[in-house]
Amino acid sequence: MKLEVGIIALLGLGIASASYMAWNIGANDVANAMGTSVGSRALTLRQAIVAACVANVLGAVLVGGHVADTLRKGVLDTGQFQSDAHTMMLGMLSALLAAGLWIQLSSFFGIPVSTTQAIVGGVVGFGVIAAGAGAIQWSMVGSIGVSWVLSPAISATLAFLLARLVRGRIVNAPDPIGATRRWTPVLVFSVFFSMCLVIFYKGLKNLHLDLPWQSALTIAMLVGGLAAVFGWILVGRADPAPEDHEALADADQERRQAELAGALERALEALKGAQEAPLQETNHDKIHSAAEVVEGLVAEMRDRAPVRPRDTERSYRFVERVFASLQVVSACCVAFAQGSNDVGNAIGPFAALVNIIHTRTIADQVPVPLWTLLLGGVFIALGIATWGPRVMKTIGEGITHLTPTRGFSAEFATAITVVGASRLGLPVSTTHVIVGAVMGVGLSRGIRSVDWRTLRKMATMWMVQVPAAACIAGLLFILLRAIIPRVF
Repeated sequence: MKLEVGIIALLGLGIASASYMAWNIGANDVANAMGTSVGSRALTLRQAIVAACVANVLGAVLVGGHVADTLRKGVLDTGQFQSDAHTMMLGMLSALLAAGLWIQLSSFFGIPVSTTQAIVGGVVGFGVIAAGAGAIQWSMVGSIGVSWVLSPAISATLAFLLARLVRGRIVNAPDPIGATRRWTPVLVFSVFFSMCLVIFYKGLKNLHLDLPWQSALTIAMLVGGLAAVFGWILVGRADPAPEDHEALADADQERRQAELAGALERALEALKGAQEAPLQETNHDKIHSAAEVVEGLVAEMRDRAPVRPRDTERSYRFVERVFASLQVVSACCVAFAQGSNDVGNAIGPFAALVNIIHTRTIADQVPVPLWTLLLGGVFIALGIATWGPRVMKTIGEGITHLTPTRGFSAEFATAITVVGASRLGLPVSTTHVIVGAVMGVGLSRGIRSVDWRTLRKMATMWMVQVPAAACIAGLLFILLRAIIPRVF
């Protein structure tokens, strides 16, 4: 009886820890999928929350199994724990709790961080305490670390090229409305083609249905082609000047004035800080920060040409209206891919714990039950609906100014990068990918269009995250080992 009570207690603690971790993933990583959409006004906050919840749950259930297995088996050498399954269970609990605590702290301050880094740091921390440095697969940790560097570089490059393409071929074209109508089939096809490859190739494969690559490719091309034709017809019939164009112009002008006031306030704050600093301190950094804000503001105003003739303004609004619709689709694609990757951060360690309870052994490969993926997806959605907006503002507004055309470029580049990583079973950081993409969009308009202060703050948090999560997990493991009796 005592043994059964202990196992039930461990299972309950595991469910609570995995749920807590999944909640924090939703609370922080919602910015990765929907922050750009809200920042560009393509979606309202409520619409973004609903779309992210649905897409994350679908991604977690249909595609999440591959990454969960890679995290659980790749970072830690389970052979070191074959004769001590109890220690393995306590370690997985410690990793989940440590990662959850770190992510919640970051979310409280509105800083987007990598949930993948947090859980990897937690696993490393308990593994070193429990079995020494030899228990860690440092080659796998190194490969994941390389992906954390390469993935934002890849997404930044893709977003940079996409933003330049959209800006040069559509936004700044002599006839933006005509250019939008010509390019719509290509853009719509690309978005739906990518989404179908995720759903049909990876999703159905994870549901134990055999779908050859050739079949998935054919279906994706057919769906993308039909969507392109449908989109071409809709855009061709769309009215470039809706009846409420005056209201739209007024709202756009108010938004621009608010952005101008915010930028000037930041510049003024930096200048005041330099003015009030003691004489013996150098004011160079503060003055440089103020200069960055002002120069970025000037570049932004030049790029956006706030004083537009009526025809130019009408064309601009038409282009952004079309891309707002495309951005909604691409945002859902990012959220789907995000759910497929990030659910493994909560469910991977928990799947190992459940397998140990059922088999009393540590297997080389552990199947991830569907109910655990569903559990992770549901709590990710709860995190999105509660603390999600805390971090969303940083991605949507803190790095560079976004419009639907720029937001689409960032999100589509993110979707391509993350889905490719998910296909390979590599747990990349969605945070790093989307930040790289937004930075690439900003750089497409000049280096002064990026708020480097925000990026420096995030980079600092990213650098300390793995060792911080490892230290927390190590302390929690020591505590749990002292208070929880051995059950088998």
